[in-house]
Amino acid sequence: MSRLVVGRKLALVGADSCKQVPTKIMVCGMSEHAERKRRRRPLPMDPSLIARRRRALGMTITQTAAKARITKGYLSQIESGQRGGSPSVVLQIAAALECSPDDLAPAGDKAAA
Repeated sequence: MSRLVVGRKLALVGADSCKQVPTKIMVCGMSEHAERKRRRRPLPMDPSLIARRRRALGMTITQTAAKARITKGYLSQIESGQRGGSPSVVLQIAAALECSPDDLAPAGDKAAA
């Protein structure tokens, strides 16, 4: 069976007929919520590299967080390894630290890229 998404889930019932089912939107068997959650998975970052880069630039955590447009507490949690960053947050931090997101990745992930 295949599914087509256009506002409502269309389930293929047979070879010639389709039936509208007023349920949650599905994309390849994955709900819209699950798909959004998958896209927000934290990217691999080495917290020590973020702190090291920030200090090398002479920036405080407050300055870096403001430049990256995130809260100081969130950046602190990322630097301490308590939380990961979504892809957009990683890009914001990398831009604030004037480097590429790859520069913040652990050594093993850099070799694979």
